Formats: sequence, C-alpha cells, structure tokens
Amino acid sequence: MYLRNAWYMAGLPEELENGPLGRVFLGEPVVLYRGAAGRATALENRCCHRALPLSMGRVIEDRIQCGYHGLEFDATGACVRVPGQARIPPGARVRRYPLVESHGWLWIWMGGEEEANRDILPELYWRDDPRWVATGERRQVNCGYELLVDIQLDNTHAPFVHPDTLGSGAITETPPRIERSERSVKAARWMMDVAPSPTFARALERTRTSTAGCCGSLRRRRSAFSISVARRPAAERSGVTGRAE
Repeated sequence: MYLRNAWYMAGLPEELENGPLGRVFLGEPVVLYRGAAGRATALENRCCHRALPLSMGRVIEDRIQCGYHGLEFDATGACVRVPGQARIPPGARVRRYPLVESHGWLWIWMGGEEEANRDILPELYWRDDPRWVATGERRQVNCGYELLVDIQLDNTHAPFVHPDTLGSGAITETPPRIERSERSVKAARWMMDVAPSPTFARALERTRTSTAGCCGSLRRRRSAFSISVARRPAAERSGVTGRAE
C-alpha cells in the first residue's frame, strides 16, 4: 500500500538528456522525457495501441513517439498522430502524471492530478542556493524505501556500522528529541562534552596542525548536534554539526 497523494523524487534533470527514460513508481511504469521547449513530462509508459513501453520510442519536438507503429502523444497524454490515417480515436490517450523540477530534482505526483500541490514539495533549498555547494547522484538500493528513512531517523547504528567514520558512543547514550508534524517527523540529539567521532577527530587534528602557534590548543572533547527530518512519504534529510573547545 502506497501514499499516492504525495511528491516522489523521480530523478535528476540531466537523466533526460539522452531521450525517454523508463521508471517504475509505486508499481506503475512511467516514462519521463523532455520536449524541445524544455518541459519535462511524465506519462504512462504504455502505448494505448499495443502496449509497447513508450520509453522504447523517441522524442519528436514536444511529443513522444511509440517505437512500434509510430503513434505520437503530446504532453497531456493525448494521441495527436496516427501514421496512415487521419482519424484519431477519441479514447486514444495515456495517463499523464504531474511532474515538476525543484531544487535540482524531478518530482512526480502519483495521486489524483487535481490534488497535486506544489506547496508541499520538500524544501531542499541548498541544492540550488549559490551560498551552498551541493552534488547529487542516483543509487539503486535493493530494499524498501521505508528502511532508508528509518536508518536516518534512528542513527544509533552509527557506532557499529561506521566505527571508523561517524560512529560515536555518545549517539547511543543520548536519547533523541522527537517532534511530529502533519507531514514530517524530526529526531534530534544534543551530545554535550563528548569524545568526537573518528571523522570529527581527524578534522580537529588538521585544525590543530594548521593553526599551531596562533590559536592555542583545542580540547579533545566536543558538543555535537545531530538532526534528521523525514517528510512523508519518502523524503529525508540529515545533518551533523559540532563545536570543539
């Protein structure tokens, strides 16, 4: 069972540079493509004639052409050309899905088109804010997406899975503060006067080396703040920061 009236991350804009892209969202095959005018479109990935995936076809101006008999569909999903005949059957169309580009990602709405609400798109401003440096990539993970959200909200696995990088016993010793809203859950930890994680310890050592003789010595203790926010159904962000003295 899926939450359908929600935005799902569909991919990176540059993935549409080489023609139609077939993906499956919530068990439904979808084709993504970008027309000549630059608009990204998401349609049902099935020609209504003989059910060939439209992702096996090609883009012609702002339309997508089926690779079997050449039927062409516009960005609304309507068939606008049938080679060899002037008449287009009135029911010749495929489903259209709302698709928007926001903060360097493609987002698809899998529920009712009339319910699509851009105001509830996840806020990932640092992806295209010039004051931030951000990168992005797509990874295939063979597990349920709920587990990826869970592993960030409950990061007590870090000392055991990441003992040489992010792991710190302070994580398991510090209870999280949980906040719930209509569309999100936030888990936060303040870890005061604790031994730094290996990654942070190495950063401290580099700081000591580069500032030797001018800034005094830094203690090998720190205060750290860890926060993870999950927005339903499948958007999540995490961050860790700290202060050494």
